[in-house]
Amino acid sequence: MGRKKKVVEAEMTNERFSLEQKLKKVFAKKILTGKEVQEKLDSSVYLIRIADNLIHQIAKYSDRSNQVFFIADEVGCIVQVFGDENIVIKLKENFIFAGTYPDDETILAKAIGGAVIDNKITRVDGKSIIPSINDEWSAIGTPICNTNGESIGALCCMVLKSAVCDHTLQLVSIASDLINQNVAFIKKESDFQIAIDYQNVVFNQHPFANLTVDNIGEIKNISRQAAIYFGVIENEIIGSRIENILPGWDEIWQKVKLGNKIENINVDLINVPGISDYLLSIAPVILPNATVNGAILAFRDLKKVNNVVNRFTGNWASYNFGDLIGISAPFKKTVELAKKIATETSSVLISGEVGIGKEVFAQAIHNASVRSENGFVKISLQSIPQNEIECELFGFEEGTFPGIKRAAQPGKFELAHGGSLYLDEVGNLPLELQDKLLSAIRKGVITRVGGNKSIKVDVRVFASSSKDLRGLIQAGKFKLDLFYILTENPLSIPPLRDRRYDVPLFIKHYLQIKARELGKQEPVLTKKIIRILARYEWPQNVRELSKFIEYVVSVDGNIGNDVKNEREFKKKYLFSQQREAVESIRSIEEIEHEAIIDALRIMKGNMSKAARKLGVSRNTLYLKCKRYGIGF
Repeated sequence: MGRKKKVVEAEMTNERFSLEQKLKKVFAKKILTGKEVQEKLDSSVYLIRIADNLIHQIAKYSDRSNQVFFIADEVGCIVQVFGDENIVIKLKENFIFAGTYPDDETILAKAIGGAVIDNKITRVDGKSIIPSINDEWSAIGTPICNTNGESIGALCCMVLKSAVCDHTLQLVSIASDLINQNVAFIKKESDFQIAIDYQNVVFNQHPFANLTVDNIGEIKNISRQAAIYFGVIENEIIGSRIENILPGWDEIWQKVKLGNKIENINVDLINVPGISDYLLSIAPVILPNATVNGAILAFRDLKKVNNVVNRFTGNWASYNFGDLIGISAPFKKTVELAKKIATETSSVLISGEVGIGKEVFAQAIHNASVRSENGFVKISLQSIPQNEIECELFGFEEGTFPGIKRAAQPGKFELAHGGSLYLDEVGNLPLELQDKLLSAIRKGVITRVGGNKSIKVDVRVFASSSKDLRGLIQAGKFKLDLFYILTENPLSIPPLRDRRYDVPLFIKHYLQIKARELGKQEPVLTKKIIRILARYEWPQNVRELSKFIEYVVSVDGNIGNDVKNEREFKKKYLFSQQREAVESIRSIEEIEHEAIIDALRIMKGNMSKAARKLGVSRNTLYLKCKRYGIGF
């Protein structure tokens, strides 16, 4: 047997609204017209939507059954009328239709008011609201509530009083329940859509270029940023297979489907007109039941990633042509040539003596070129042990060094991707690496040490040398082909002794800088001293001049007062600088002897580890220890 439905009794009232009710809501007889009606109906779309399905069902049941239904908003305005067609027509003839407020003396207004104000089912018996009908009628109003239980309107059934029975009250009660269930459903639906919209906003505004795929590799969603990067239309790529643009996806998916993340791998996209070089990270989508349901792919423009790294690691050009110091004719001629080179794209060889500022010119050329927004990566080939140069330039893969666990690392070429690479003292590059450098410049492709994957690099190479590379070529220590490709844009920086008019400018510049660095007042040098300094040859060029001015600032400019002439001044203050530099030079044997002692001390006498650190074999280290009389 089915459960017996509970009969809901409606509250009966024949009285007008109390004063308290009138203060809460006022239902004055009013007919809206024109624009007001449309505005009222537009504002009630949500209310009508809530009762929409129910309206159609009740309308079928109540048609030609002397029943009529009203939907009213929270201030008692009728926004929908349906039911017995004949009664609906008569209601219109008496100006009772959507956009009107029933007079507060009528049973309709009281039933609606009880439902809205008191938030409960209200039954009112009395005179018909249609003058031509003399029978008594009943109006039964039920509240329409939001998810907080607050009334936002009312559903009112008007029927002949003689026809009211338990069935009628049950119908209205069920209608009320269904409407309020629909409110909850629509609220959940709305909340869900808001959540989806929020996720889409986050997905589209995330700085990475994102897309999602399912377990069979079909693209399910793509962010606006990714569409811009790839140069595609979002709707056109959704539904296609990821392997169409990302080669090797099947191999990648074998790891991801096991729940593994993949971070920061270099990938080249195909079949898309946009950027092709990316750094890709992939995360599996793991459901609460621990199953993998597709993946999220985050792409980053490799050049932009490198730019961030380079900015934080100092691999950035800070000098411009406006920062270069000089007014002499040789200087101006060199700057004009450098500006022309900035418009070119091929490699540059900057030659000049030690300390003349070759890197400063390289940075100025870079910043005046189309690569100015990207990194300027530098490497000194004379300060890095030769056995480490290859890894520094080209990077290395994990497992390259037996017995040492080191994660894979990119080299300078990869970091300079999209920008410039400055090779200081290129003449020190080992002969066996020169072909690899030549290939990288020509083909734009490198391979990491210990790896076999070809990596595309877009790099402009700047090389500098204080040595005569032609002499190295004749001695068989430098490749002629490499020399030719580097000298497509040659630039020679004249020494400071050929630019005597520039010396006073450098003096003024470094007096300001060194005084600020040392926290001292800027000293004033006499014209006589400045003339002496301008006539000096400066063997180490700007580097030596800078160091001398630092000394001048440290002694508060007190120089030259204790000498009689220019010769004595140079002997005491200038030639001594050069003499100290010469005396500081140590023999190769001295340096090697000291390096072996330090290595053995640090490695606690372990010959194998010391040999590996020094870049020699264990037997070679034994022989050298024997030669220098080092105990082991």
